Amino acid sequence: GVVANAMAGLLRWTAGLPDAAVVSMERALDLADELRHPYSQAFALHHATLLDVWRSDAPSVAARAEESRRLADTHDYAIWRALALVFSGVARVASGDREEGLVELEEGFTLYEQLATPPIFWPALLAIRATTLGAAGEFERGLEVIDEAWASLTDDHPALADVAIAHGDLHLLMPGGDGSVAEAHFERAAALSAERGARMIELQALTRLATVRAGGPAENETCHRLRSLFETFTEGFATPQLRAAAVLMTGQR
Repeated sequence: GVVANAMAGLLRWTAGLPDAAVVSMERALDLADELRHPYSQAFALHHATLLDVWRSDAPSVAARAEESRRLADTHDYAIWRALALVFSGVARVASGDREEGLVELEEGFTLYEQLATPPIFWPALLAIRATTLGAAGEFERGLEVIDEAWASLTDDHPALADVAIAHGDLHLLMPGGDGSVAEAHFERAAALSAERGARMIELQALTRLATVRAGGPAENETCHRLRSLFETFTEGFATPQLRAAAVLMTGQR
């Protein structure tokens, strides 16, 4: 039950059901607590924290990462300790504590790389790492990490769109970044997400595309694509991703 609800939460978010995603994840956390099974609690906490990263809820990421770390230290769960450090670093950077955040982020990745872990998760984690490095102003290092992510991907990997968006974001953030490169990555992410029914990822890619193409010849067509997708959403309008799309469509900055 814990695993099923946690995975349902992540999938519902990706499919464009953000409120239902939170409900599923809370159910996973509740079940783990009812069971009083520490490893299930650690599993649920990690995935709830990941969902909070996607939801851009830095305070919740920080609180859950701290709880995960305490649980991991108590029961010597090496993988959950490593990932808790990663997420704690993400939250610190998001809150402005860049130096300490990067220390925790890299400490977490150092520990994670020493463990035997499924390779399927590696590219998505690298995308989070690169995005955090970019937010901290470490653009060249972020691009190095993105190159590593691309090298570890296959053509059918579920994290392709996430890596493409992270790569595009780095080019938009960095001084002298190439807007045309960012645009190409966002277009690729939008197309991949549309094929897979990943509406939330497609929305984020199209929002970025509409921003990049503002004032250009492709602006109207991109805004039409964004509006058409936005109109398929039935919930989650308070999430940062949907708010950003709504603001863009109404021409507010």
